[in-house]
Amino acid sequence: MGTRIAAIAALGLLLALTGCGGGSGQPSGPSPTASATPSLKPSVMPAIEGKPFKDAKDLLTANGIAYEAVGSDGARFRVLPVPDAIIESADVAQGGSVARDKTVVLHIKGTESELNARAAARATSNLRGLRTPKHLAHRRGVPLPARSTRHSAVIEALGDPSQ
Repeated sequence: MGTRIAAIAALGLLLALTGCGGGSGQPSGPSPTASATPSLKPSVMPAIEGKPFKDAKDLLTANGIAYEAVGSDGARFRVLPVPDAIIESADVAQGGSVARDKTVVLHIKGTESELNARAAARATSNLRGLRTPKHLAHRRGVPLPARSTRHSAVIEALGDPSQ
């Protein structure tokens, strides 16, 4: 059984290497009119100045342009900036030509640590609006929240977990 599998694998490899030319005597490579390498036509730089990072990222990606972000302190971002970070400028002007192998540098308003601190503050602020469920609040010494109409309806439907 093992030699049969080895023989089939060897036959498959032989066919792949010869290209299955069909015996016409013609080379099995690309036709003379086909290009051997993909076209590396340059892209046109879209208008991204003053836009949020998320929108700029989408435009650049759609145009096949590679990018990296740099803060106002000149330090390169280690992770992608927050989506609402504002693009101050880029090293290629709007409408300029960008080679496919070039990475465009985006200059972001603010530093990485400033933007991350603002995002963390927003997330914390959003969390403050959440209520602690009654069955968890007594464990941490947190005062119990007043019951809302929706909360009461859920307890009536499912039963009170604290009892």
